Amino acid sequence: MTQDIYIATLPNGVRLVHKYLPHTRIAHCGFVLDIGSRDEAPHQQGIAHFWEHMAFKGTHKRKAFHIINRLESVGGELNAYTTKEKICFYASFLDTHYEKAVELLSDITFDSVFPENQIERERNVILEEMAMYLDSPDDAIQDDLIL
Repeated sequence: MTQDIYIATLPNGVRLVHKYLPHTRIAHCGFVLDIGSRDEAPHQQGIAHFWEHMAFKGTHKRKAFHIINRLESVGGELNAYTTKEKICFYASFLDTHYEKAVELLSDITFDSVFPENQIERERNVILEEMAMYLDSPDDAIQDDLIL
């Protein structure tokens, strides 16, 4: 039962991470960018998280609906997260859909268009997420102690 993780660093510093579970035929793949909230100036606070959200709203080749359904239609999942150190766009899928997953991840990572009609809507979503986070004292105190 091999669970090797393959990591390739692209010339621009972005890492492609891949893990294959042969006994399940499920693969996991993602692009990891070394940029997060720690890299933001005070007037840019939240921009990494905002980018993570907006990447799913459209690319030059796809509308939001097509992004979400590209892997879901074949039983896969697409997601992302932002931390202080990184943004990660990732997917889980059957091994037969590896090329489809990598192409989609590439598209949202490097070719997002940030549709103007989605900007204010997504801003409100992120503000709601922040409010939920601040309502969780366990999470908030941990950040206060780390700073």
